[in-house]
Amino acid sequence: MVENLSNWQKQVIDKIEEEEKKLALGPVNPDLEWHQQPDYKVFSYTPNRDLDQDIRYYLAGPDWSVLQQSSLLKATHDMLAQRLGYGIDFEKWFEDFEYEFQRNLPSTKQIAGSKLKPWGREVANRPKKLNLLTKKQAADLGYMKIRFWKDRSVENDSEVLAGTYLELREQLLERMRVVDANVEVYGIPTTTYQQIFKFAPQVLLYFLEDPEDIDPAFNAVDGRVSFRVMGETYKTIKPAKAQSLAEKIATIFGANNGLIWKKGKTVCRYYDSDNGYQFRISCRDKNEGKALITNVLALQNHNPHWSKLKTSNNEEPEQAYPIIPPKENVYDTNHYLPRKFPIADVRFQRAELHIWSRRKPVILVDRSYKSKDALIRLP
Repeated sequence: MVENLSNWQKQVIDKIEEEEKKLALGPVNPDLEWHQQPDYKVFSYTPNRDLDQDIRYYLAGPDWSVLQQSSLLKATHDMLAQRLGYGIDFEKWFEDFEYEFQRNLPSTKQIAGSKLKPWGREVANRPKKLNLLTKKQAADLGYMKIRFWKDRSVENDSEVLAGTYLELREQLLERMRVVDANVEVYGIPTTTYQQIFKFAPQVLLYFLEDPEDIDPAFNAVDGRVSFRVMGETYKTIKPAKAQSLAEKIATIFGANNGLIWKKGKTVCRYYDSDNGYQFRISCRDKNEGKALITNVLALQNHNPHWSKLKTSNNEEPEQAYPIIPPKENVYDTNHYLPRKFPIADVRFQRAELHIWSRRKPVILVDRSYKSKDALIRLP
């Protein structure tokens, strides 16, 4: 209390009170003397109500300081939003995304409505989404959840995605960038009688170059490895066997976003007809080839016998198989000739089980989101 202060202290306080009139800037507490009152204010603040909803942050200080803090925070928020993209309205972005960003272009670059083919499909087959959280719930959690359809006309083919709005945009673009992985069988045809294999079912592993690695001057590089399931025939193989193969493939080839096969100009041949293997694999070097062969054999709990492996290298691979092949005039336009033994990383995409007399393969594992009936679908 002021009355308990020494005379000189009271004189100083009286002088301050006389000159400053009011020192406290914060809310007055009736239980405190004037000189014990806070000399700051506390404000609740958000730089973006749409993103933060009811979430508020707190700034404290005298009026001039709070004004300065809020101005700096708002400027920082706007600069980072511009650079990082989190200030983009997700709903408006998705409206443009579902049309593959082909609408709202400058007038000189507009595409006629009749020619719009978003994502290579009719407009009626464009993607769609459903928000599973409100904006407030997303702000409280720090992420949004949506259900996503690549084709809005196929109601039973959807998936749930979650993440910040920035992460969701990246996931959606990645889903639509996937290159079609429906391929023909590589290796021994399942529709033709082969005495050595006697209709043994065939497993095909398919690999594809990542979209961001594709050279726009060439087609995407792919890779295919197939083997026979010996001890089974088209009459004996059952769904339980297919499920077992799918689980092993998902574990060995589907982990870590898909196993990478490093293709190159070295050829590894591994022939073991008794166990259903006839590989001719292009790879960077012998060790890469052996690693891939080991992983394939592990699907049937087989160990490799390297006496069955032969490797070969061209004496002048750069001349025999140039990285950039020559161009020739095709259909009145110059085109690069197809590359032979391209150097590329291809990633596991899907696995198929081909059974003689069955019209369609059984899709064991799918990372490409092309199959609705895969036994195992991986991200």
